[in-house]
Amino acid sequence: MGYLQEHRTLRRTLRSPVISAVLVIVLVSITNSTWEVYKKDKVARINKEEVEKQLADLSTKRDYLIGQLNNLSTERGIENELRSKYQVTKEGERELVVVDMATTSQDNLPVKREDNSVLENIFGLFSF
Repeated sequence: MGYLQEHRTLRRTLRSPVISAVLVIVLVSITNSTWEVYKKDKVARINKEEVEKQLADLSTKRDYLIGQLNNLSTERGIENELRSKYQVTKEGERELVVVDMATTSQDNLPVKREDNSVLENIFGLFSF
């Protein structure tokens, strides 16, 4: 009979409002902590994706820059870069003219003049 009496006392104690309130508080605390960890995990995953994207972009940029450095380490690469940036001519070349035909109209192209004498030019000004 002592066992049954002890079992009933334990059952009454566990069903008491104080124990129930303590269990609810513990459950709410655990739930709140779990929710905070979930939010931090979500932020960490987003940050990880952004960092991986930045790493991929930087790797692409590094590969491009290494290619440019390799190109500039040759004589031909230096010449091409100088010609593209500063419109430099080679020895023996008199003039380097780069004309983009897509954006240039026929009116803006230089007109080749005929070699006229000074007198012909003066008479050309006064002719009607």
